[in-house]
Amino acid sequence: MVLNLARRLKTKSSTAVNDDARMSLPRRPFPAVDDRADADDAERIAVMRGHCRIGALAGISGALFGHLVRFARRRPGRPLRVLDLSSGDDDLALRLVDTADRRGLPLQMTVLVPDRWSLDQQQQMMDRWKLNADVVCRDVFRQGLPDGFDVILCALWMHRVDDARAIRLIQSMQMAASGLLLCDWERSRTNLAAAWAASRLVSRSPALRKDAIDSVYAAFTREEFRGIVHRALARPVDVERLVPGCWVVRIDEIAVPAIVPAFA
Repeated sequence: MVLNLARRLKTKSSTAVNDDARMSLPRRPFPAVDDRADADDAERIAVMRGHCRIGALAGISGALFGHLVRFARRRPGRPLRVLDLSSGDDDLALRLVDTADRRGLPLQMTVLVPDRWSLDQQQQMMDRWKLNADVVCRDVFRQGLPDGFDVILCALWMHRVDDARAIRLIQSMQMAASGLLLCDWERSRTNLAAAWAASRLVSRSPALRKDAIDSVYAAFTREEFRGIVHRALARPVDVERLVPGCWVVRIDEIAVPAIVPAFA
């Protein structure tokens, strides 16, 4: 987990990248704070607010919005229908809807969250900002994905699942929509240092600070996720940088009709 602060924490970029390449960082399963029996509402709220602040400082929603604009341009004349697979502890959907409203991009957002607590929090945020979006509680692995959407967005979520579930989820997304937009933190020692600093910058919560470190340890590297998507879809994809410390995959398979001159 990293913000633009990562630029300062890298020892002039090239040195840090070389150090990360030399010293591999084993991936660890993600122990979500809200899955622990001793997690209370105060802890969960602290973690959620911390993630919201870190995401805002990193500029993730702005970078993702640019990709949504590109999806919308290939689907002119109607609102872009977006399904957001959310962990429930960030405000990315809210920020995307707000930006779309301000910039005049017709957008219909549906947010899928994993539990009732997350549903209540997301609805409260939407109401507070006076924004319109549907929020639905759904276990995507047991109940599957709904259809009828142009784009499925999965941001800052893949680090919560293992390889097998990531592959299964990507395959389900590909069957449910023509457009996929996936992004997450990248695992590296530089990002660990940035997560340590960022979590202390935005919050005094021990739960948030631990969650930030856990998120980086559980994240995929770009090469690892390229392999995951290749195994899921049986073809290569580009895994690009979204913001410092965060990668993105954009897949758009809508058929755009070619303009063919009429016969004389």
